[in-house]
Order: sequence, then C-alpha cells, then structure tokens
Amino acid sequence: MTQISSSLRNDEYDRDIQINLILPDLKVQSIKQLYEALASHIAPHLDMGAINLSRMLMTSIDHENYESTNGVFVPDLKISGIYSSFTAFARLSTPIQSENGDDIDLVCILISPQSETPLHLRKLSRISRLFQVTKLCDRLRETEDIGSIRALIASPDGWMMAAA
Repeated sequence: MTQISSSLRNDEYDRDIQINLILPDLKVQSIKQLYEALASHIAPHLDMGAINLSRMLMTSIDHENYESTNGVFVPDLKISGIYSSFTAFARLSTPIQSENGDDIDLVCILISPQSETPLHLRKLSRISRLFQVTKLCDRLRETEDIGSIRALIASPDGWMMAAA
C-alpha cells in the first residue's frame, strides 16, 4: 500500500508545475549575466554560494546545442548537496541572444538533486512542453504581476492540452 500512495504523489506532481521563484523583470544583457543573476537569486534558497552556483550553470549546461522555442530558455542542472528540486521563472526586461543567435526573453530553470534523475526528466519534459504553447508565452510576456504569472504556470492543464 505504501508503494501505491508514493506513486500517487508522483502522479500528482505531474499535474502541476511548481515554481519556487518568479523574477518578473530581470535585467541582464548576456547569457553570462543571466546565469550570474539567476545564481544570486536562487543560491540562498539552496543554501549554497552564488558564485559556486553560477560556475556550475556556466560549465554544466550545453549552450551550443540549445535552441530557443518561443523565445524560451529552459536550462536544467542536477547537483549534489540539495534535497529537493527548485524551479525559477524569469521574464527578461529585454531579450538577450543565446550563443546560437536565438532571442530569449523567458527563462525557466530546473535544478534537482543529483539522485533524482527520473523525476528530474519528467519535470523537465513537462516544463518544456508547457513553454511550447505560444499563447501561454504571449500571456506571460504581457502579465505584470507575480501572482498572475504564478497562476498562468501553476494551472497548466488547459495549456498542456494545447501543447499535445
């Protein structure tokens, strides 16, 4: 019976995307500045140093093979020393160019414990599919307040149907 309830909890997570941090107007001019800014905002929540997290982001994410969809960048990172996943969403004040020349103005980063591979991949897949919905991305660009951004992302069922 314990196995069933544990399985139900994972399925329940699959229905919702939990965003731990929303940055509605992040001012950066490059990918490097983006990682530094994200690290400075996220690191305190993970009980780690911002410089260390920024270095991990710069060295661990495959920048050259990334393609932007709808102007959205969805980096992910698995690290040891943390015990639960952390997801942050940022809307950039002005678009920046990726190393491939794609314009990016929305970012959703997923950071998970090193041991959480299957769940990490499910979360990443769900986030990636969600941000393929052009209408959602347009609404996120138009929305001014954190509460509205959270509501748009936290209730993805309608948006996910559109992405299928």
